[in-house]
Amino acid sequence: MPEARTRHQPQDSVLYAVVRDHLDEFLRAARGHGALPAFIEKTFRAFLKCGIPEFGCLRLWCPACGHDDVVAFSCKKRGVCPSCSTRAGGDGAAHLVDHVLPRVPMRQWVVSYPFELNGKLAFQPALLSATERVVMGVLSDWQQARGGGQSGGVLVRHRFGSALNVQVHCHILMTDGVYCSGADGVPVFEQTREPAQTELDTLATTLRGRLHTLFKRRGLLGKHDDSNLPEQLDALGACVKTAMGKGRRERGGPALSLVADEEAERPTGGRVAQVDGLNLYASPVIPAGDRGALEKICRYLLRGPLALGRLKQRADGMLTYRLKKPDKRGNTLVVMTPVELLMRLASLIPAPRFATRRYFGVLAAGARLRKLVVPRPTQRKNQHCADPDVTRPPVQSPVKWADLLKRVWGLEALACARCGGTMKALAVLEDRGEIARFLAHLGQTTMHQRATGPPDRMEQDPAA
Repeated sequence: MPEARTRHQPQDSVLYAVVRDHLDEFLRAARGHGALPAFIEKTFRAFLKCGIPEFGCLRLWCPACGHDDVVAFSCKKRGVCPSCSTRAGGDGAAHLVDHVLPRVPMRQWVVSYPFELNGKLAFQPALLSATERVVMGVLSDWQQARGGGQSGGVLVRHRFGSALNVQVHCHILMTDGVYCSGADGVPVFEQTREPAQTELDTLATTLRGRLHTLFKRRGLLGKHDDSNLPEQLDALGACVKTAMGKGRRERGGPALSLVADEEAERPTGGRVAQVDGLNLYASPVIPAGDRGALEKICRYLLRGPLALGRLKQRADGMLTYRLKKPDKRGNTLVVMTPVELLMRLASLIPAPRFATRRYFGVLAAGARLRKLVVPRPTQRKNQHCADPDVTRPPVQSPVKWADLLKRVWGLEALACARCGGTMKALAVLEDRGEIARFLAHLGQTTMHQRATGPPDRMEQDPAA
């Protein structure tokens, strides 16, 4: 039987305490250097309200036993909140597996760019888009040359490394074969052979040459260009400089060499090619029938930059973030101040409307074969129509919150903690006073306690 849900308590985490106690100090220091973009402050402020019922919640009620409970609103921001990042990753993975990725063998590719290009790619969207077009074009041409048909896939942008550092790279899920023309115009999939190490080396060399040509054409490869950032740093530039550095590192126990997503990142049997700082990785093939493994990899690709369980606070007030693997000197911890953590997170928050996924080949939005290869036809969005008798199919909605919890973690989000029945949503609570009274009725305290009435005068001064 699936487990019942327990309410999230974000205010008890180390990250929440750091943002709550040091955000104002961090923003004041940033204003002395021109201030940070508005979306960064909004993201941090929204995180302080995420999961806190007094800022808004949904009332649940069990019709079987009359038990009441609440579900707090989420901030739905990217880059800081681990809860919302996990929710978005789970929903995005479910959408890819159910509606986008065809039921054919898939392979994961990872392209890591040279270090000296990180700063340019992280904060020049047009340059990053051009770079990704080169990557998708080279991989598609290579696959087509081997099979003679059309391939396709999805590219996921990453701007972070495992140490909360700025490290721009991309993960690509691409069909391990091509679609060829079949009878009656129905495409037929033909799987290609396993790529040899020599083929991977040649592919990496070609990719490095194309990227070098792109950067040279745009005048970004000067005679002496060792810096990613300008000399006069603004507030965001200072944050980026901090996040691009390794920081202070120490040895503090074993690294997280055995973690749940390690096999998704570097499965056993993959191949790696390196050419002049460019790293190209090809994973083993993912069988067509193993949709569970494919969804797990999709969740890994769509994860957020911060893993809350790896962040700890020491007795001296310093913070430690545990590495997945020991570095070259055997260090397993990144040690930082609370303000340094905020600087690193600020540099990793993606700008609004900055997409993290791109589709190409047969999965591109305008591809002729897309509707023939995806698992289900993509539903069109609702549009206004002059004719009231004409109806259009609704847009494909995200996976429901309760269904996603059961799908990913096996939790029954709507199960009553008292009798095990199914709870129903009764009302949306947004008034602070009403929420406080309802939580008091449930015996749950709030983050900010309400002021009680004035004490009795006789209790204040018995001699009066």
